[in-house]
Amino acid sequence: LVVELAIQGQIVSDNLAMFVRPKTLDLRKPSFCYEVAKSGKHQFTIAIHTDKPALWAWLDLGEYEVKCSDNYFHIMPNRPAVVTITDPVGKLTAAKVASTLTVKSLYDTYQESAPTCY
Repeated sequence: LVVELAIQGQIVSDNLAMFVRPKTLDLRKPSFCYEVAKSGKHQFTIAIHTDKPALWAWLDLGEYEVKCSDNYFHIMPNRPAVVTITDPVGKLTAAKVASTLTVKSLYDTYQESAPTCY
């Protein structure tokens, strides 16, 4: 169940209410697409879309360390998530963000061939 708080028609907060443990969910692999736009000095806004629910999603930019406006978030079909990232070093461009960016979610933590611990 997705819940939202809106003030004067503007969504200011949202959350996901779950009635079962996340590990019992039958999650499907989400496909992501996104648009990256420069939004300020060393800042980029990323709008992320998905075809299936992506719970506890996060952004990975490989070797680049950035600050995100939201570290973990839910993305639902037809409800894009918008995250602003800040590059404290100032080396990134919108094209570099787009080519480096990987979006991951809870689904990616469920691996069939997880390493065995001894």
